[in-house]
Amino acid sequence: MSAIGPVRATTPDKTSIVWETPPDFYAWRDRLWRFDIDAAANIDNALAPRWFGPETWVLPDGGDTMTDAFAIADWTLYGTSFWCNPPYGDLLRWVRRFNLQATENGAFIEALL
Repeated sequence: MSAIGPVRATTPDKTSIVWETPPDFYAWRDRLWRFDIDAAANIDNALAPRWFGPETWVLPDGGDTMTDAFAIADWTLYGTSFWCNPPYGDLLRWVRRFNLQATENGAFIEALL
């Protein structure tokens, strides 16, 4: 699922910044990797069993202050296999985050870019 970002497409009747991953495509990839987390989703559009956001987690300190994939230092505290369909407007920021999580924390990340 795509997180909020710059406008991806404009049609006469709709301008949207949130675009869903086609469920069949996600299911195909999930059969291979069994994703734990949808890293760029929210309660309305997540495809994996969990996503980064306050609607799904109780943090170790008992709070629910987690807001997004950039607020979490180590994704692997919450899972090992991550799906991500980030907004196309700032892909470099996301790719840097994927690199950090993979190289420093050992996360497996598949992204639809």
